This record gives sequence, structure tokens and C-alpha cells, in this order.
Amino acid sequence: QVRKFRTLTELIMDAEEHVKNPYKGKKLKKHPDFPKKPLTPYFRFFMEKRAKYAKLHPEMSNLDLTKILSKKYKELPEKKKVP
Repeated sequence: QVRKFRTLTELIMDAEEHVKNPYKGKKLKKHPDFPKKPLTPYFRFFMEKRAKYAKLHPEMSNLDLTKILSKKYKELPEKKKVP
């Protein structure tokens, strides 16, 4: 039979253990030599065109540049979007 409660002593012992070794998360650290994921077609397009558009329109904010480049990418034919 399984107990469905814990005694006060057990709770205190668990709390003390948690204070000594707090939860640090389960996220694993990546190896530094691990290869990065390839860029998406949109992000590659954005990185290639952003510098050019920033020079042509220096008064535009980053948000406006992103909106324009996003619109231009959506207008591209599917063949040019595929890597």
C-alpha cells in the first residue's frame, strides 16, 4: 500500500535538502564544437538584403526595414524561397 501523505519530518528534511542544493534546471549545456543549425531561407534573405537597404534608407528604423524586407520576401516566387 502506498502512502498518500508525508510527515512533517519528511517535509522539513526535503526543504533542508532543497536549500542546500537548489534546483538549477535541466537544460543541458551544448558542446562548444557542436554545429549550429542552418539559417532559414527567410533569415538568409534578410541578412543578405538588410545591409543594402540600411545604406539606401539610413533614416528608416530597424522595425521598418524588417517590415519592408518581410513584405519583399513574401512577394518572392516559391522557387527563390527554397534553399
